[in-house]
Amino acid sequence: MTSQKNPKRILVAVLNWGLGHAARSVPLIRELQQQGAEVVIASDGQALGFLQKEIPNGRFTTLPSYNPRYSSTNRMIPTILWQVPKFLRVRNKEHEIVQKLVATHKIDGIIADCRWGCYSAEVPSLIVTHQLNLQVPNWADWLSTPLNWVNQRLLKNFDKCWVPDYADEPNLSGRLAHNQESDLAIDFIGPLSRVWRMSCHKKDIEWEVLVLLSGPEPQRCVLEQKLMKQIEEIAGNILFVRGVPGKQEIEQISRDSQHIKIVNSLTTEALAEVLASTSMVVARAGYSTIMDLLAARQKGLLIPTPGQTEQEYLAKRCMEMGLFYTVEQNQLQLRKDIPKAEQYKRGTRAGTPSKLKDAISSYLNGL
Repeated sequence: MTSQKNPKRILVAVLNWGLGHAARSVPLIRELQQQGAEVVIASDGQALGFLQKEIPNGRFTTLPSYNPRYSSTNRMIPTILWQVPKFLRVRNKEHEIVQKLVATHKIDGIIADCRWGCYSAEVPSLIVTHQLNLQVPNWADWLSTPLNWVNQRLLKNFDKCWVPDYADEPNLSGRLAHNQESDLAIDFIGPLSRVWRMSCHKKDIEWEVLVLLSGPEPQRCVLEQKLMKQIEEIAGNILFVRGVPGKQEIEQISRDSQHIKIVNSLTTEALAEVLASTSMVVARAGYSTIMDLLAARQKGLLIPTPGQTEQEYLAKRCMEMGLFYTVEQNQLQLRKDIPKAEQYKRGTRAGTPSKLKDAISSYLNGL
């Protein structure tokens, strides 16, 4: 660890909306600590519990929960819009809390992963996001302009934006983060994956299929139930990660041609080991999941959350780029889809953590 005579104290605020934001914050927090910063980690719910396990030497504080709920169908836009007043109340509340944290903890800088209220005029405030241009379905195209106007207004509360992607082509986020007209200072720091520094070199295959679930309810549970019915048709060993950290249940099912192990979550080290010894990953088309699969040079079958336009766009883009095969949830047939996914090449632009290291160094030196 790099020592500093006067270490900077950084507040890292992480959104609890599935585990993706927390997962991609792990390498960022560890790099801050590696370069001598004192890190105060703020989050809530499962994301906070996940980070407490990943960063056992961290200092933690709790923020109010947005507690998002998804539709059990594909009516995502109406469901999210109905929750907007609640989201705004939470955003205002977390801003009040952050203002107090800056004073009581003598914070030198803030890095917020999609927590829109976690900024302060008293210290440099930076936001991490790949969604500079929010996507809406075709039927709701009229919402694009007002939604993105609000998005840009929220972004302007921050001094800078870090986009976890490449600045040039080929990049992962496409029109979500590129070719944007914005007054905000934007730095592309490269993909953030918690398995970058782990050993993901291919080993003997232990698992034919790794299922990685994540995301808010009820859609996480809907996909879990659908997959549990279909994995019985797949021969070989299967590791099923439910994406519900904090619970203790572990189940193993053995059949003549199949062994299924069900766990609730995996640590970063365990995930890296499993990614190195599996043939195929079945997962949501979450941005953090895509970054992890590319970092591990792993093949994947992506299933976007129905109605979540970001995931639908990312899944389509990855398929067009030849990175991963994707299928809609209501059309999922593992027995047919896995062979199709196996025809795709493993990611060739995995990247390195060097851009993150340089970005952190520049950030700390500028405080």
